[in-house]
Amino acid sequence: MAKTGNIDVRGGRPLEAGLPVLSDAPVPAPPGFKRGATDSSIAQLTFRECEVLEALVRGLTNKQIGLELAISHRTVEVHRARLMRKLGAPTLAALLAAVLPQRTKLESLLRAQH
Repeated sequence: MAKTGNIDVRGGRPLEAGLPVLSDAPVPAPPGFKRGATDSSIAQLTFRECEVLEALVRGLTNKQIGLELAISHRTVEVHRARLMRKLGAPTLAALLAAVLPQRTKLESLLRAQH
């Protein structure tokens, strides 16, 4: 049920007393999350990790990345896990949040190594 303030958005009815209301307070970052990957952390990635990361930024699934890079989706999972460990990201969302500010750096690394 979608809720906004004290109104049930679907039905437009007031919520029953005692039900929790969604808070506007900021959500704390998960443990181990680093805001923005540094140039040095991106520079330490292998060429294949950069390729996988660039594909993740484009929103591809592990299977799609595997097909595009001619590797198994399980190998993509291994690269993805190493990326997350190297960049200190506990989730895919945290990984993308850390890397997106450095997207141009990632693209230049890929061009330089090609």
